[in-house]
Amino acid sequence: MITAIVRGSAAYQSDFLPGDVILKADNLTVDQIPDSAEFARARRGKTVDVLMVRNGSPMVKKLTMP
Repeated sequence: MITAIVRGSAAYQSDFLPGDVILKADNLTVDQIPDSAEFARARRGKTVDVLMVRNGSPMVKKLTMP
C-alpha cells in the first residue's frame, strides 16, 4: 500500500494516491519485485502499466520510470 507520495515525483505526476494498493507493475506481481530500486533502474525512462486498487476498484495507471 502506498503510504505517501512526494510532490513532483513520477507517482505524483501519474496521480497515485496514499492508500492505493499496487498489485502488478510491468506485468510482474509485487512478490516478483524484491528490489524496487533495481526494478526502477532497469526501466528508467520507460512507461510501465501499474495495476492497482483504489477504494476497492481495480485500475491501471501509466507510470514513466524516472
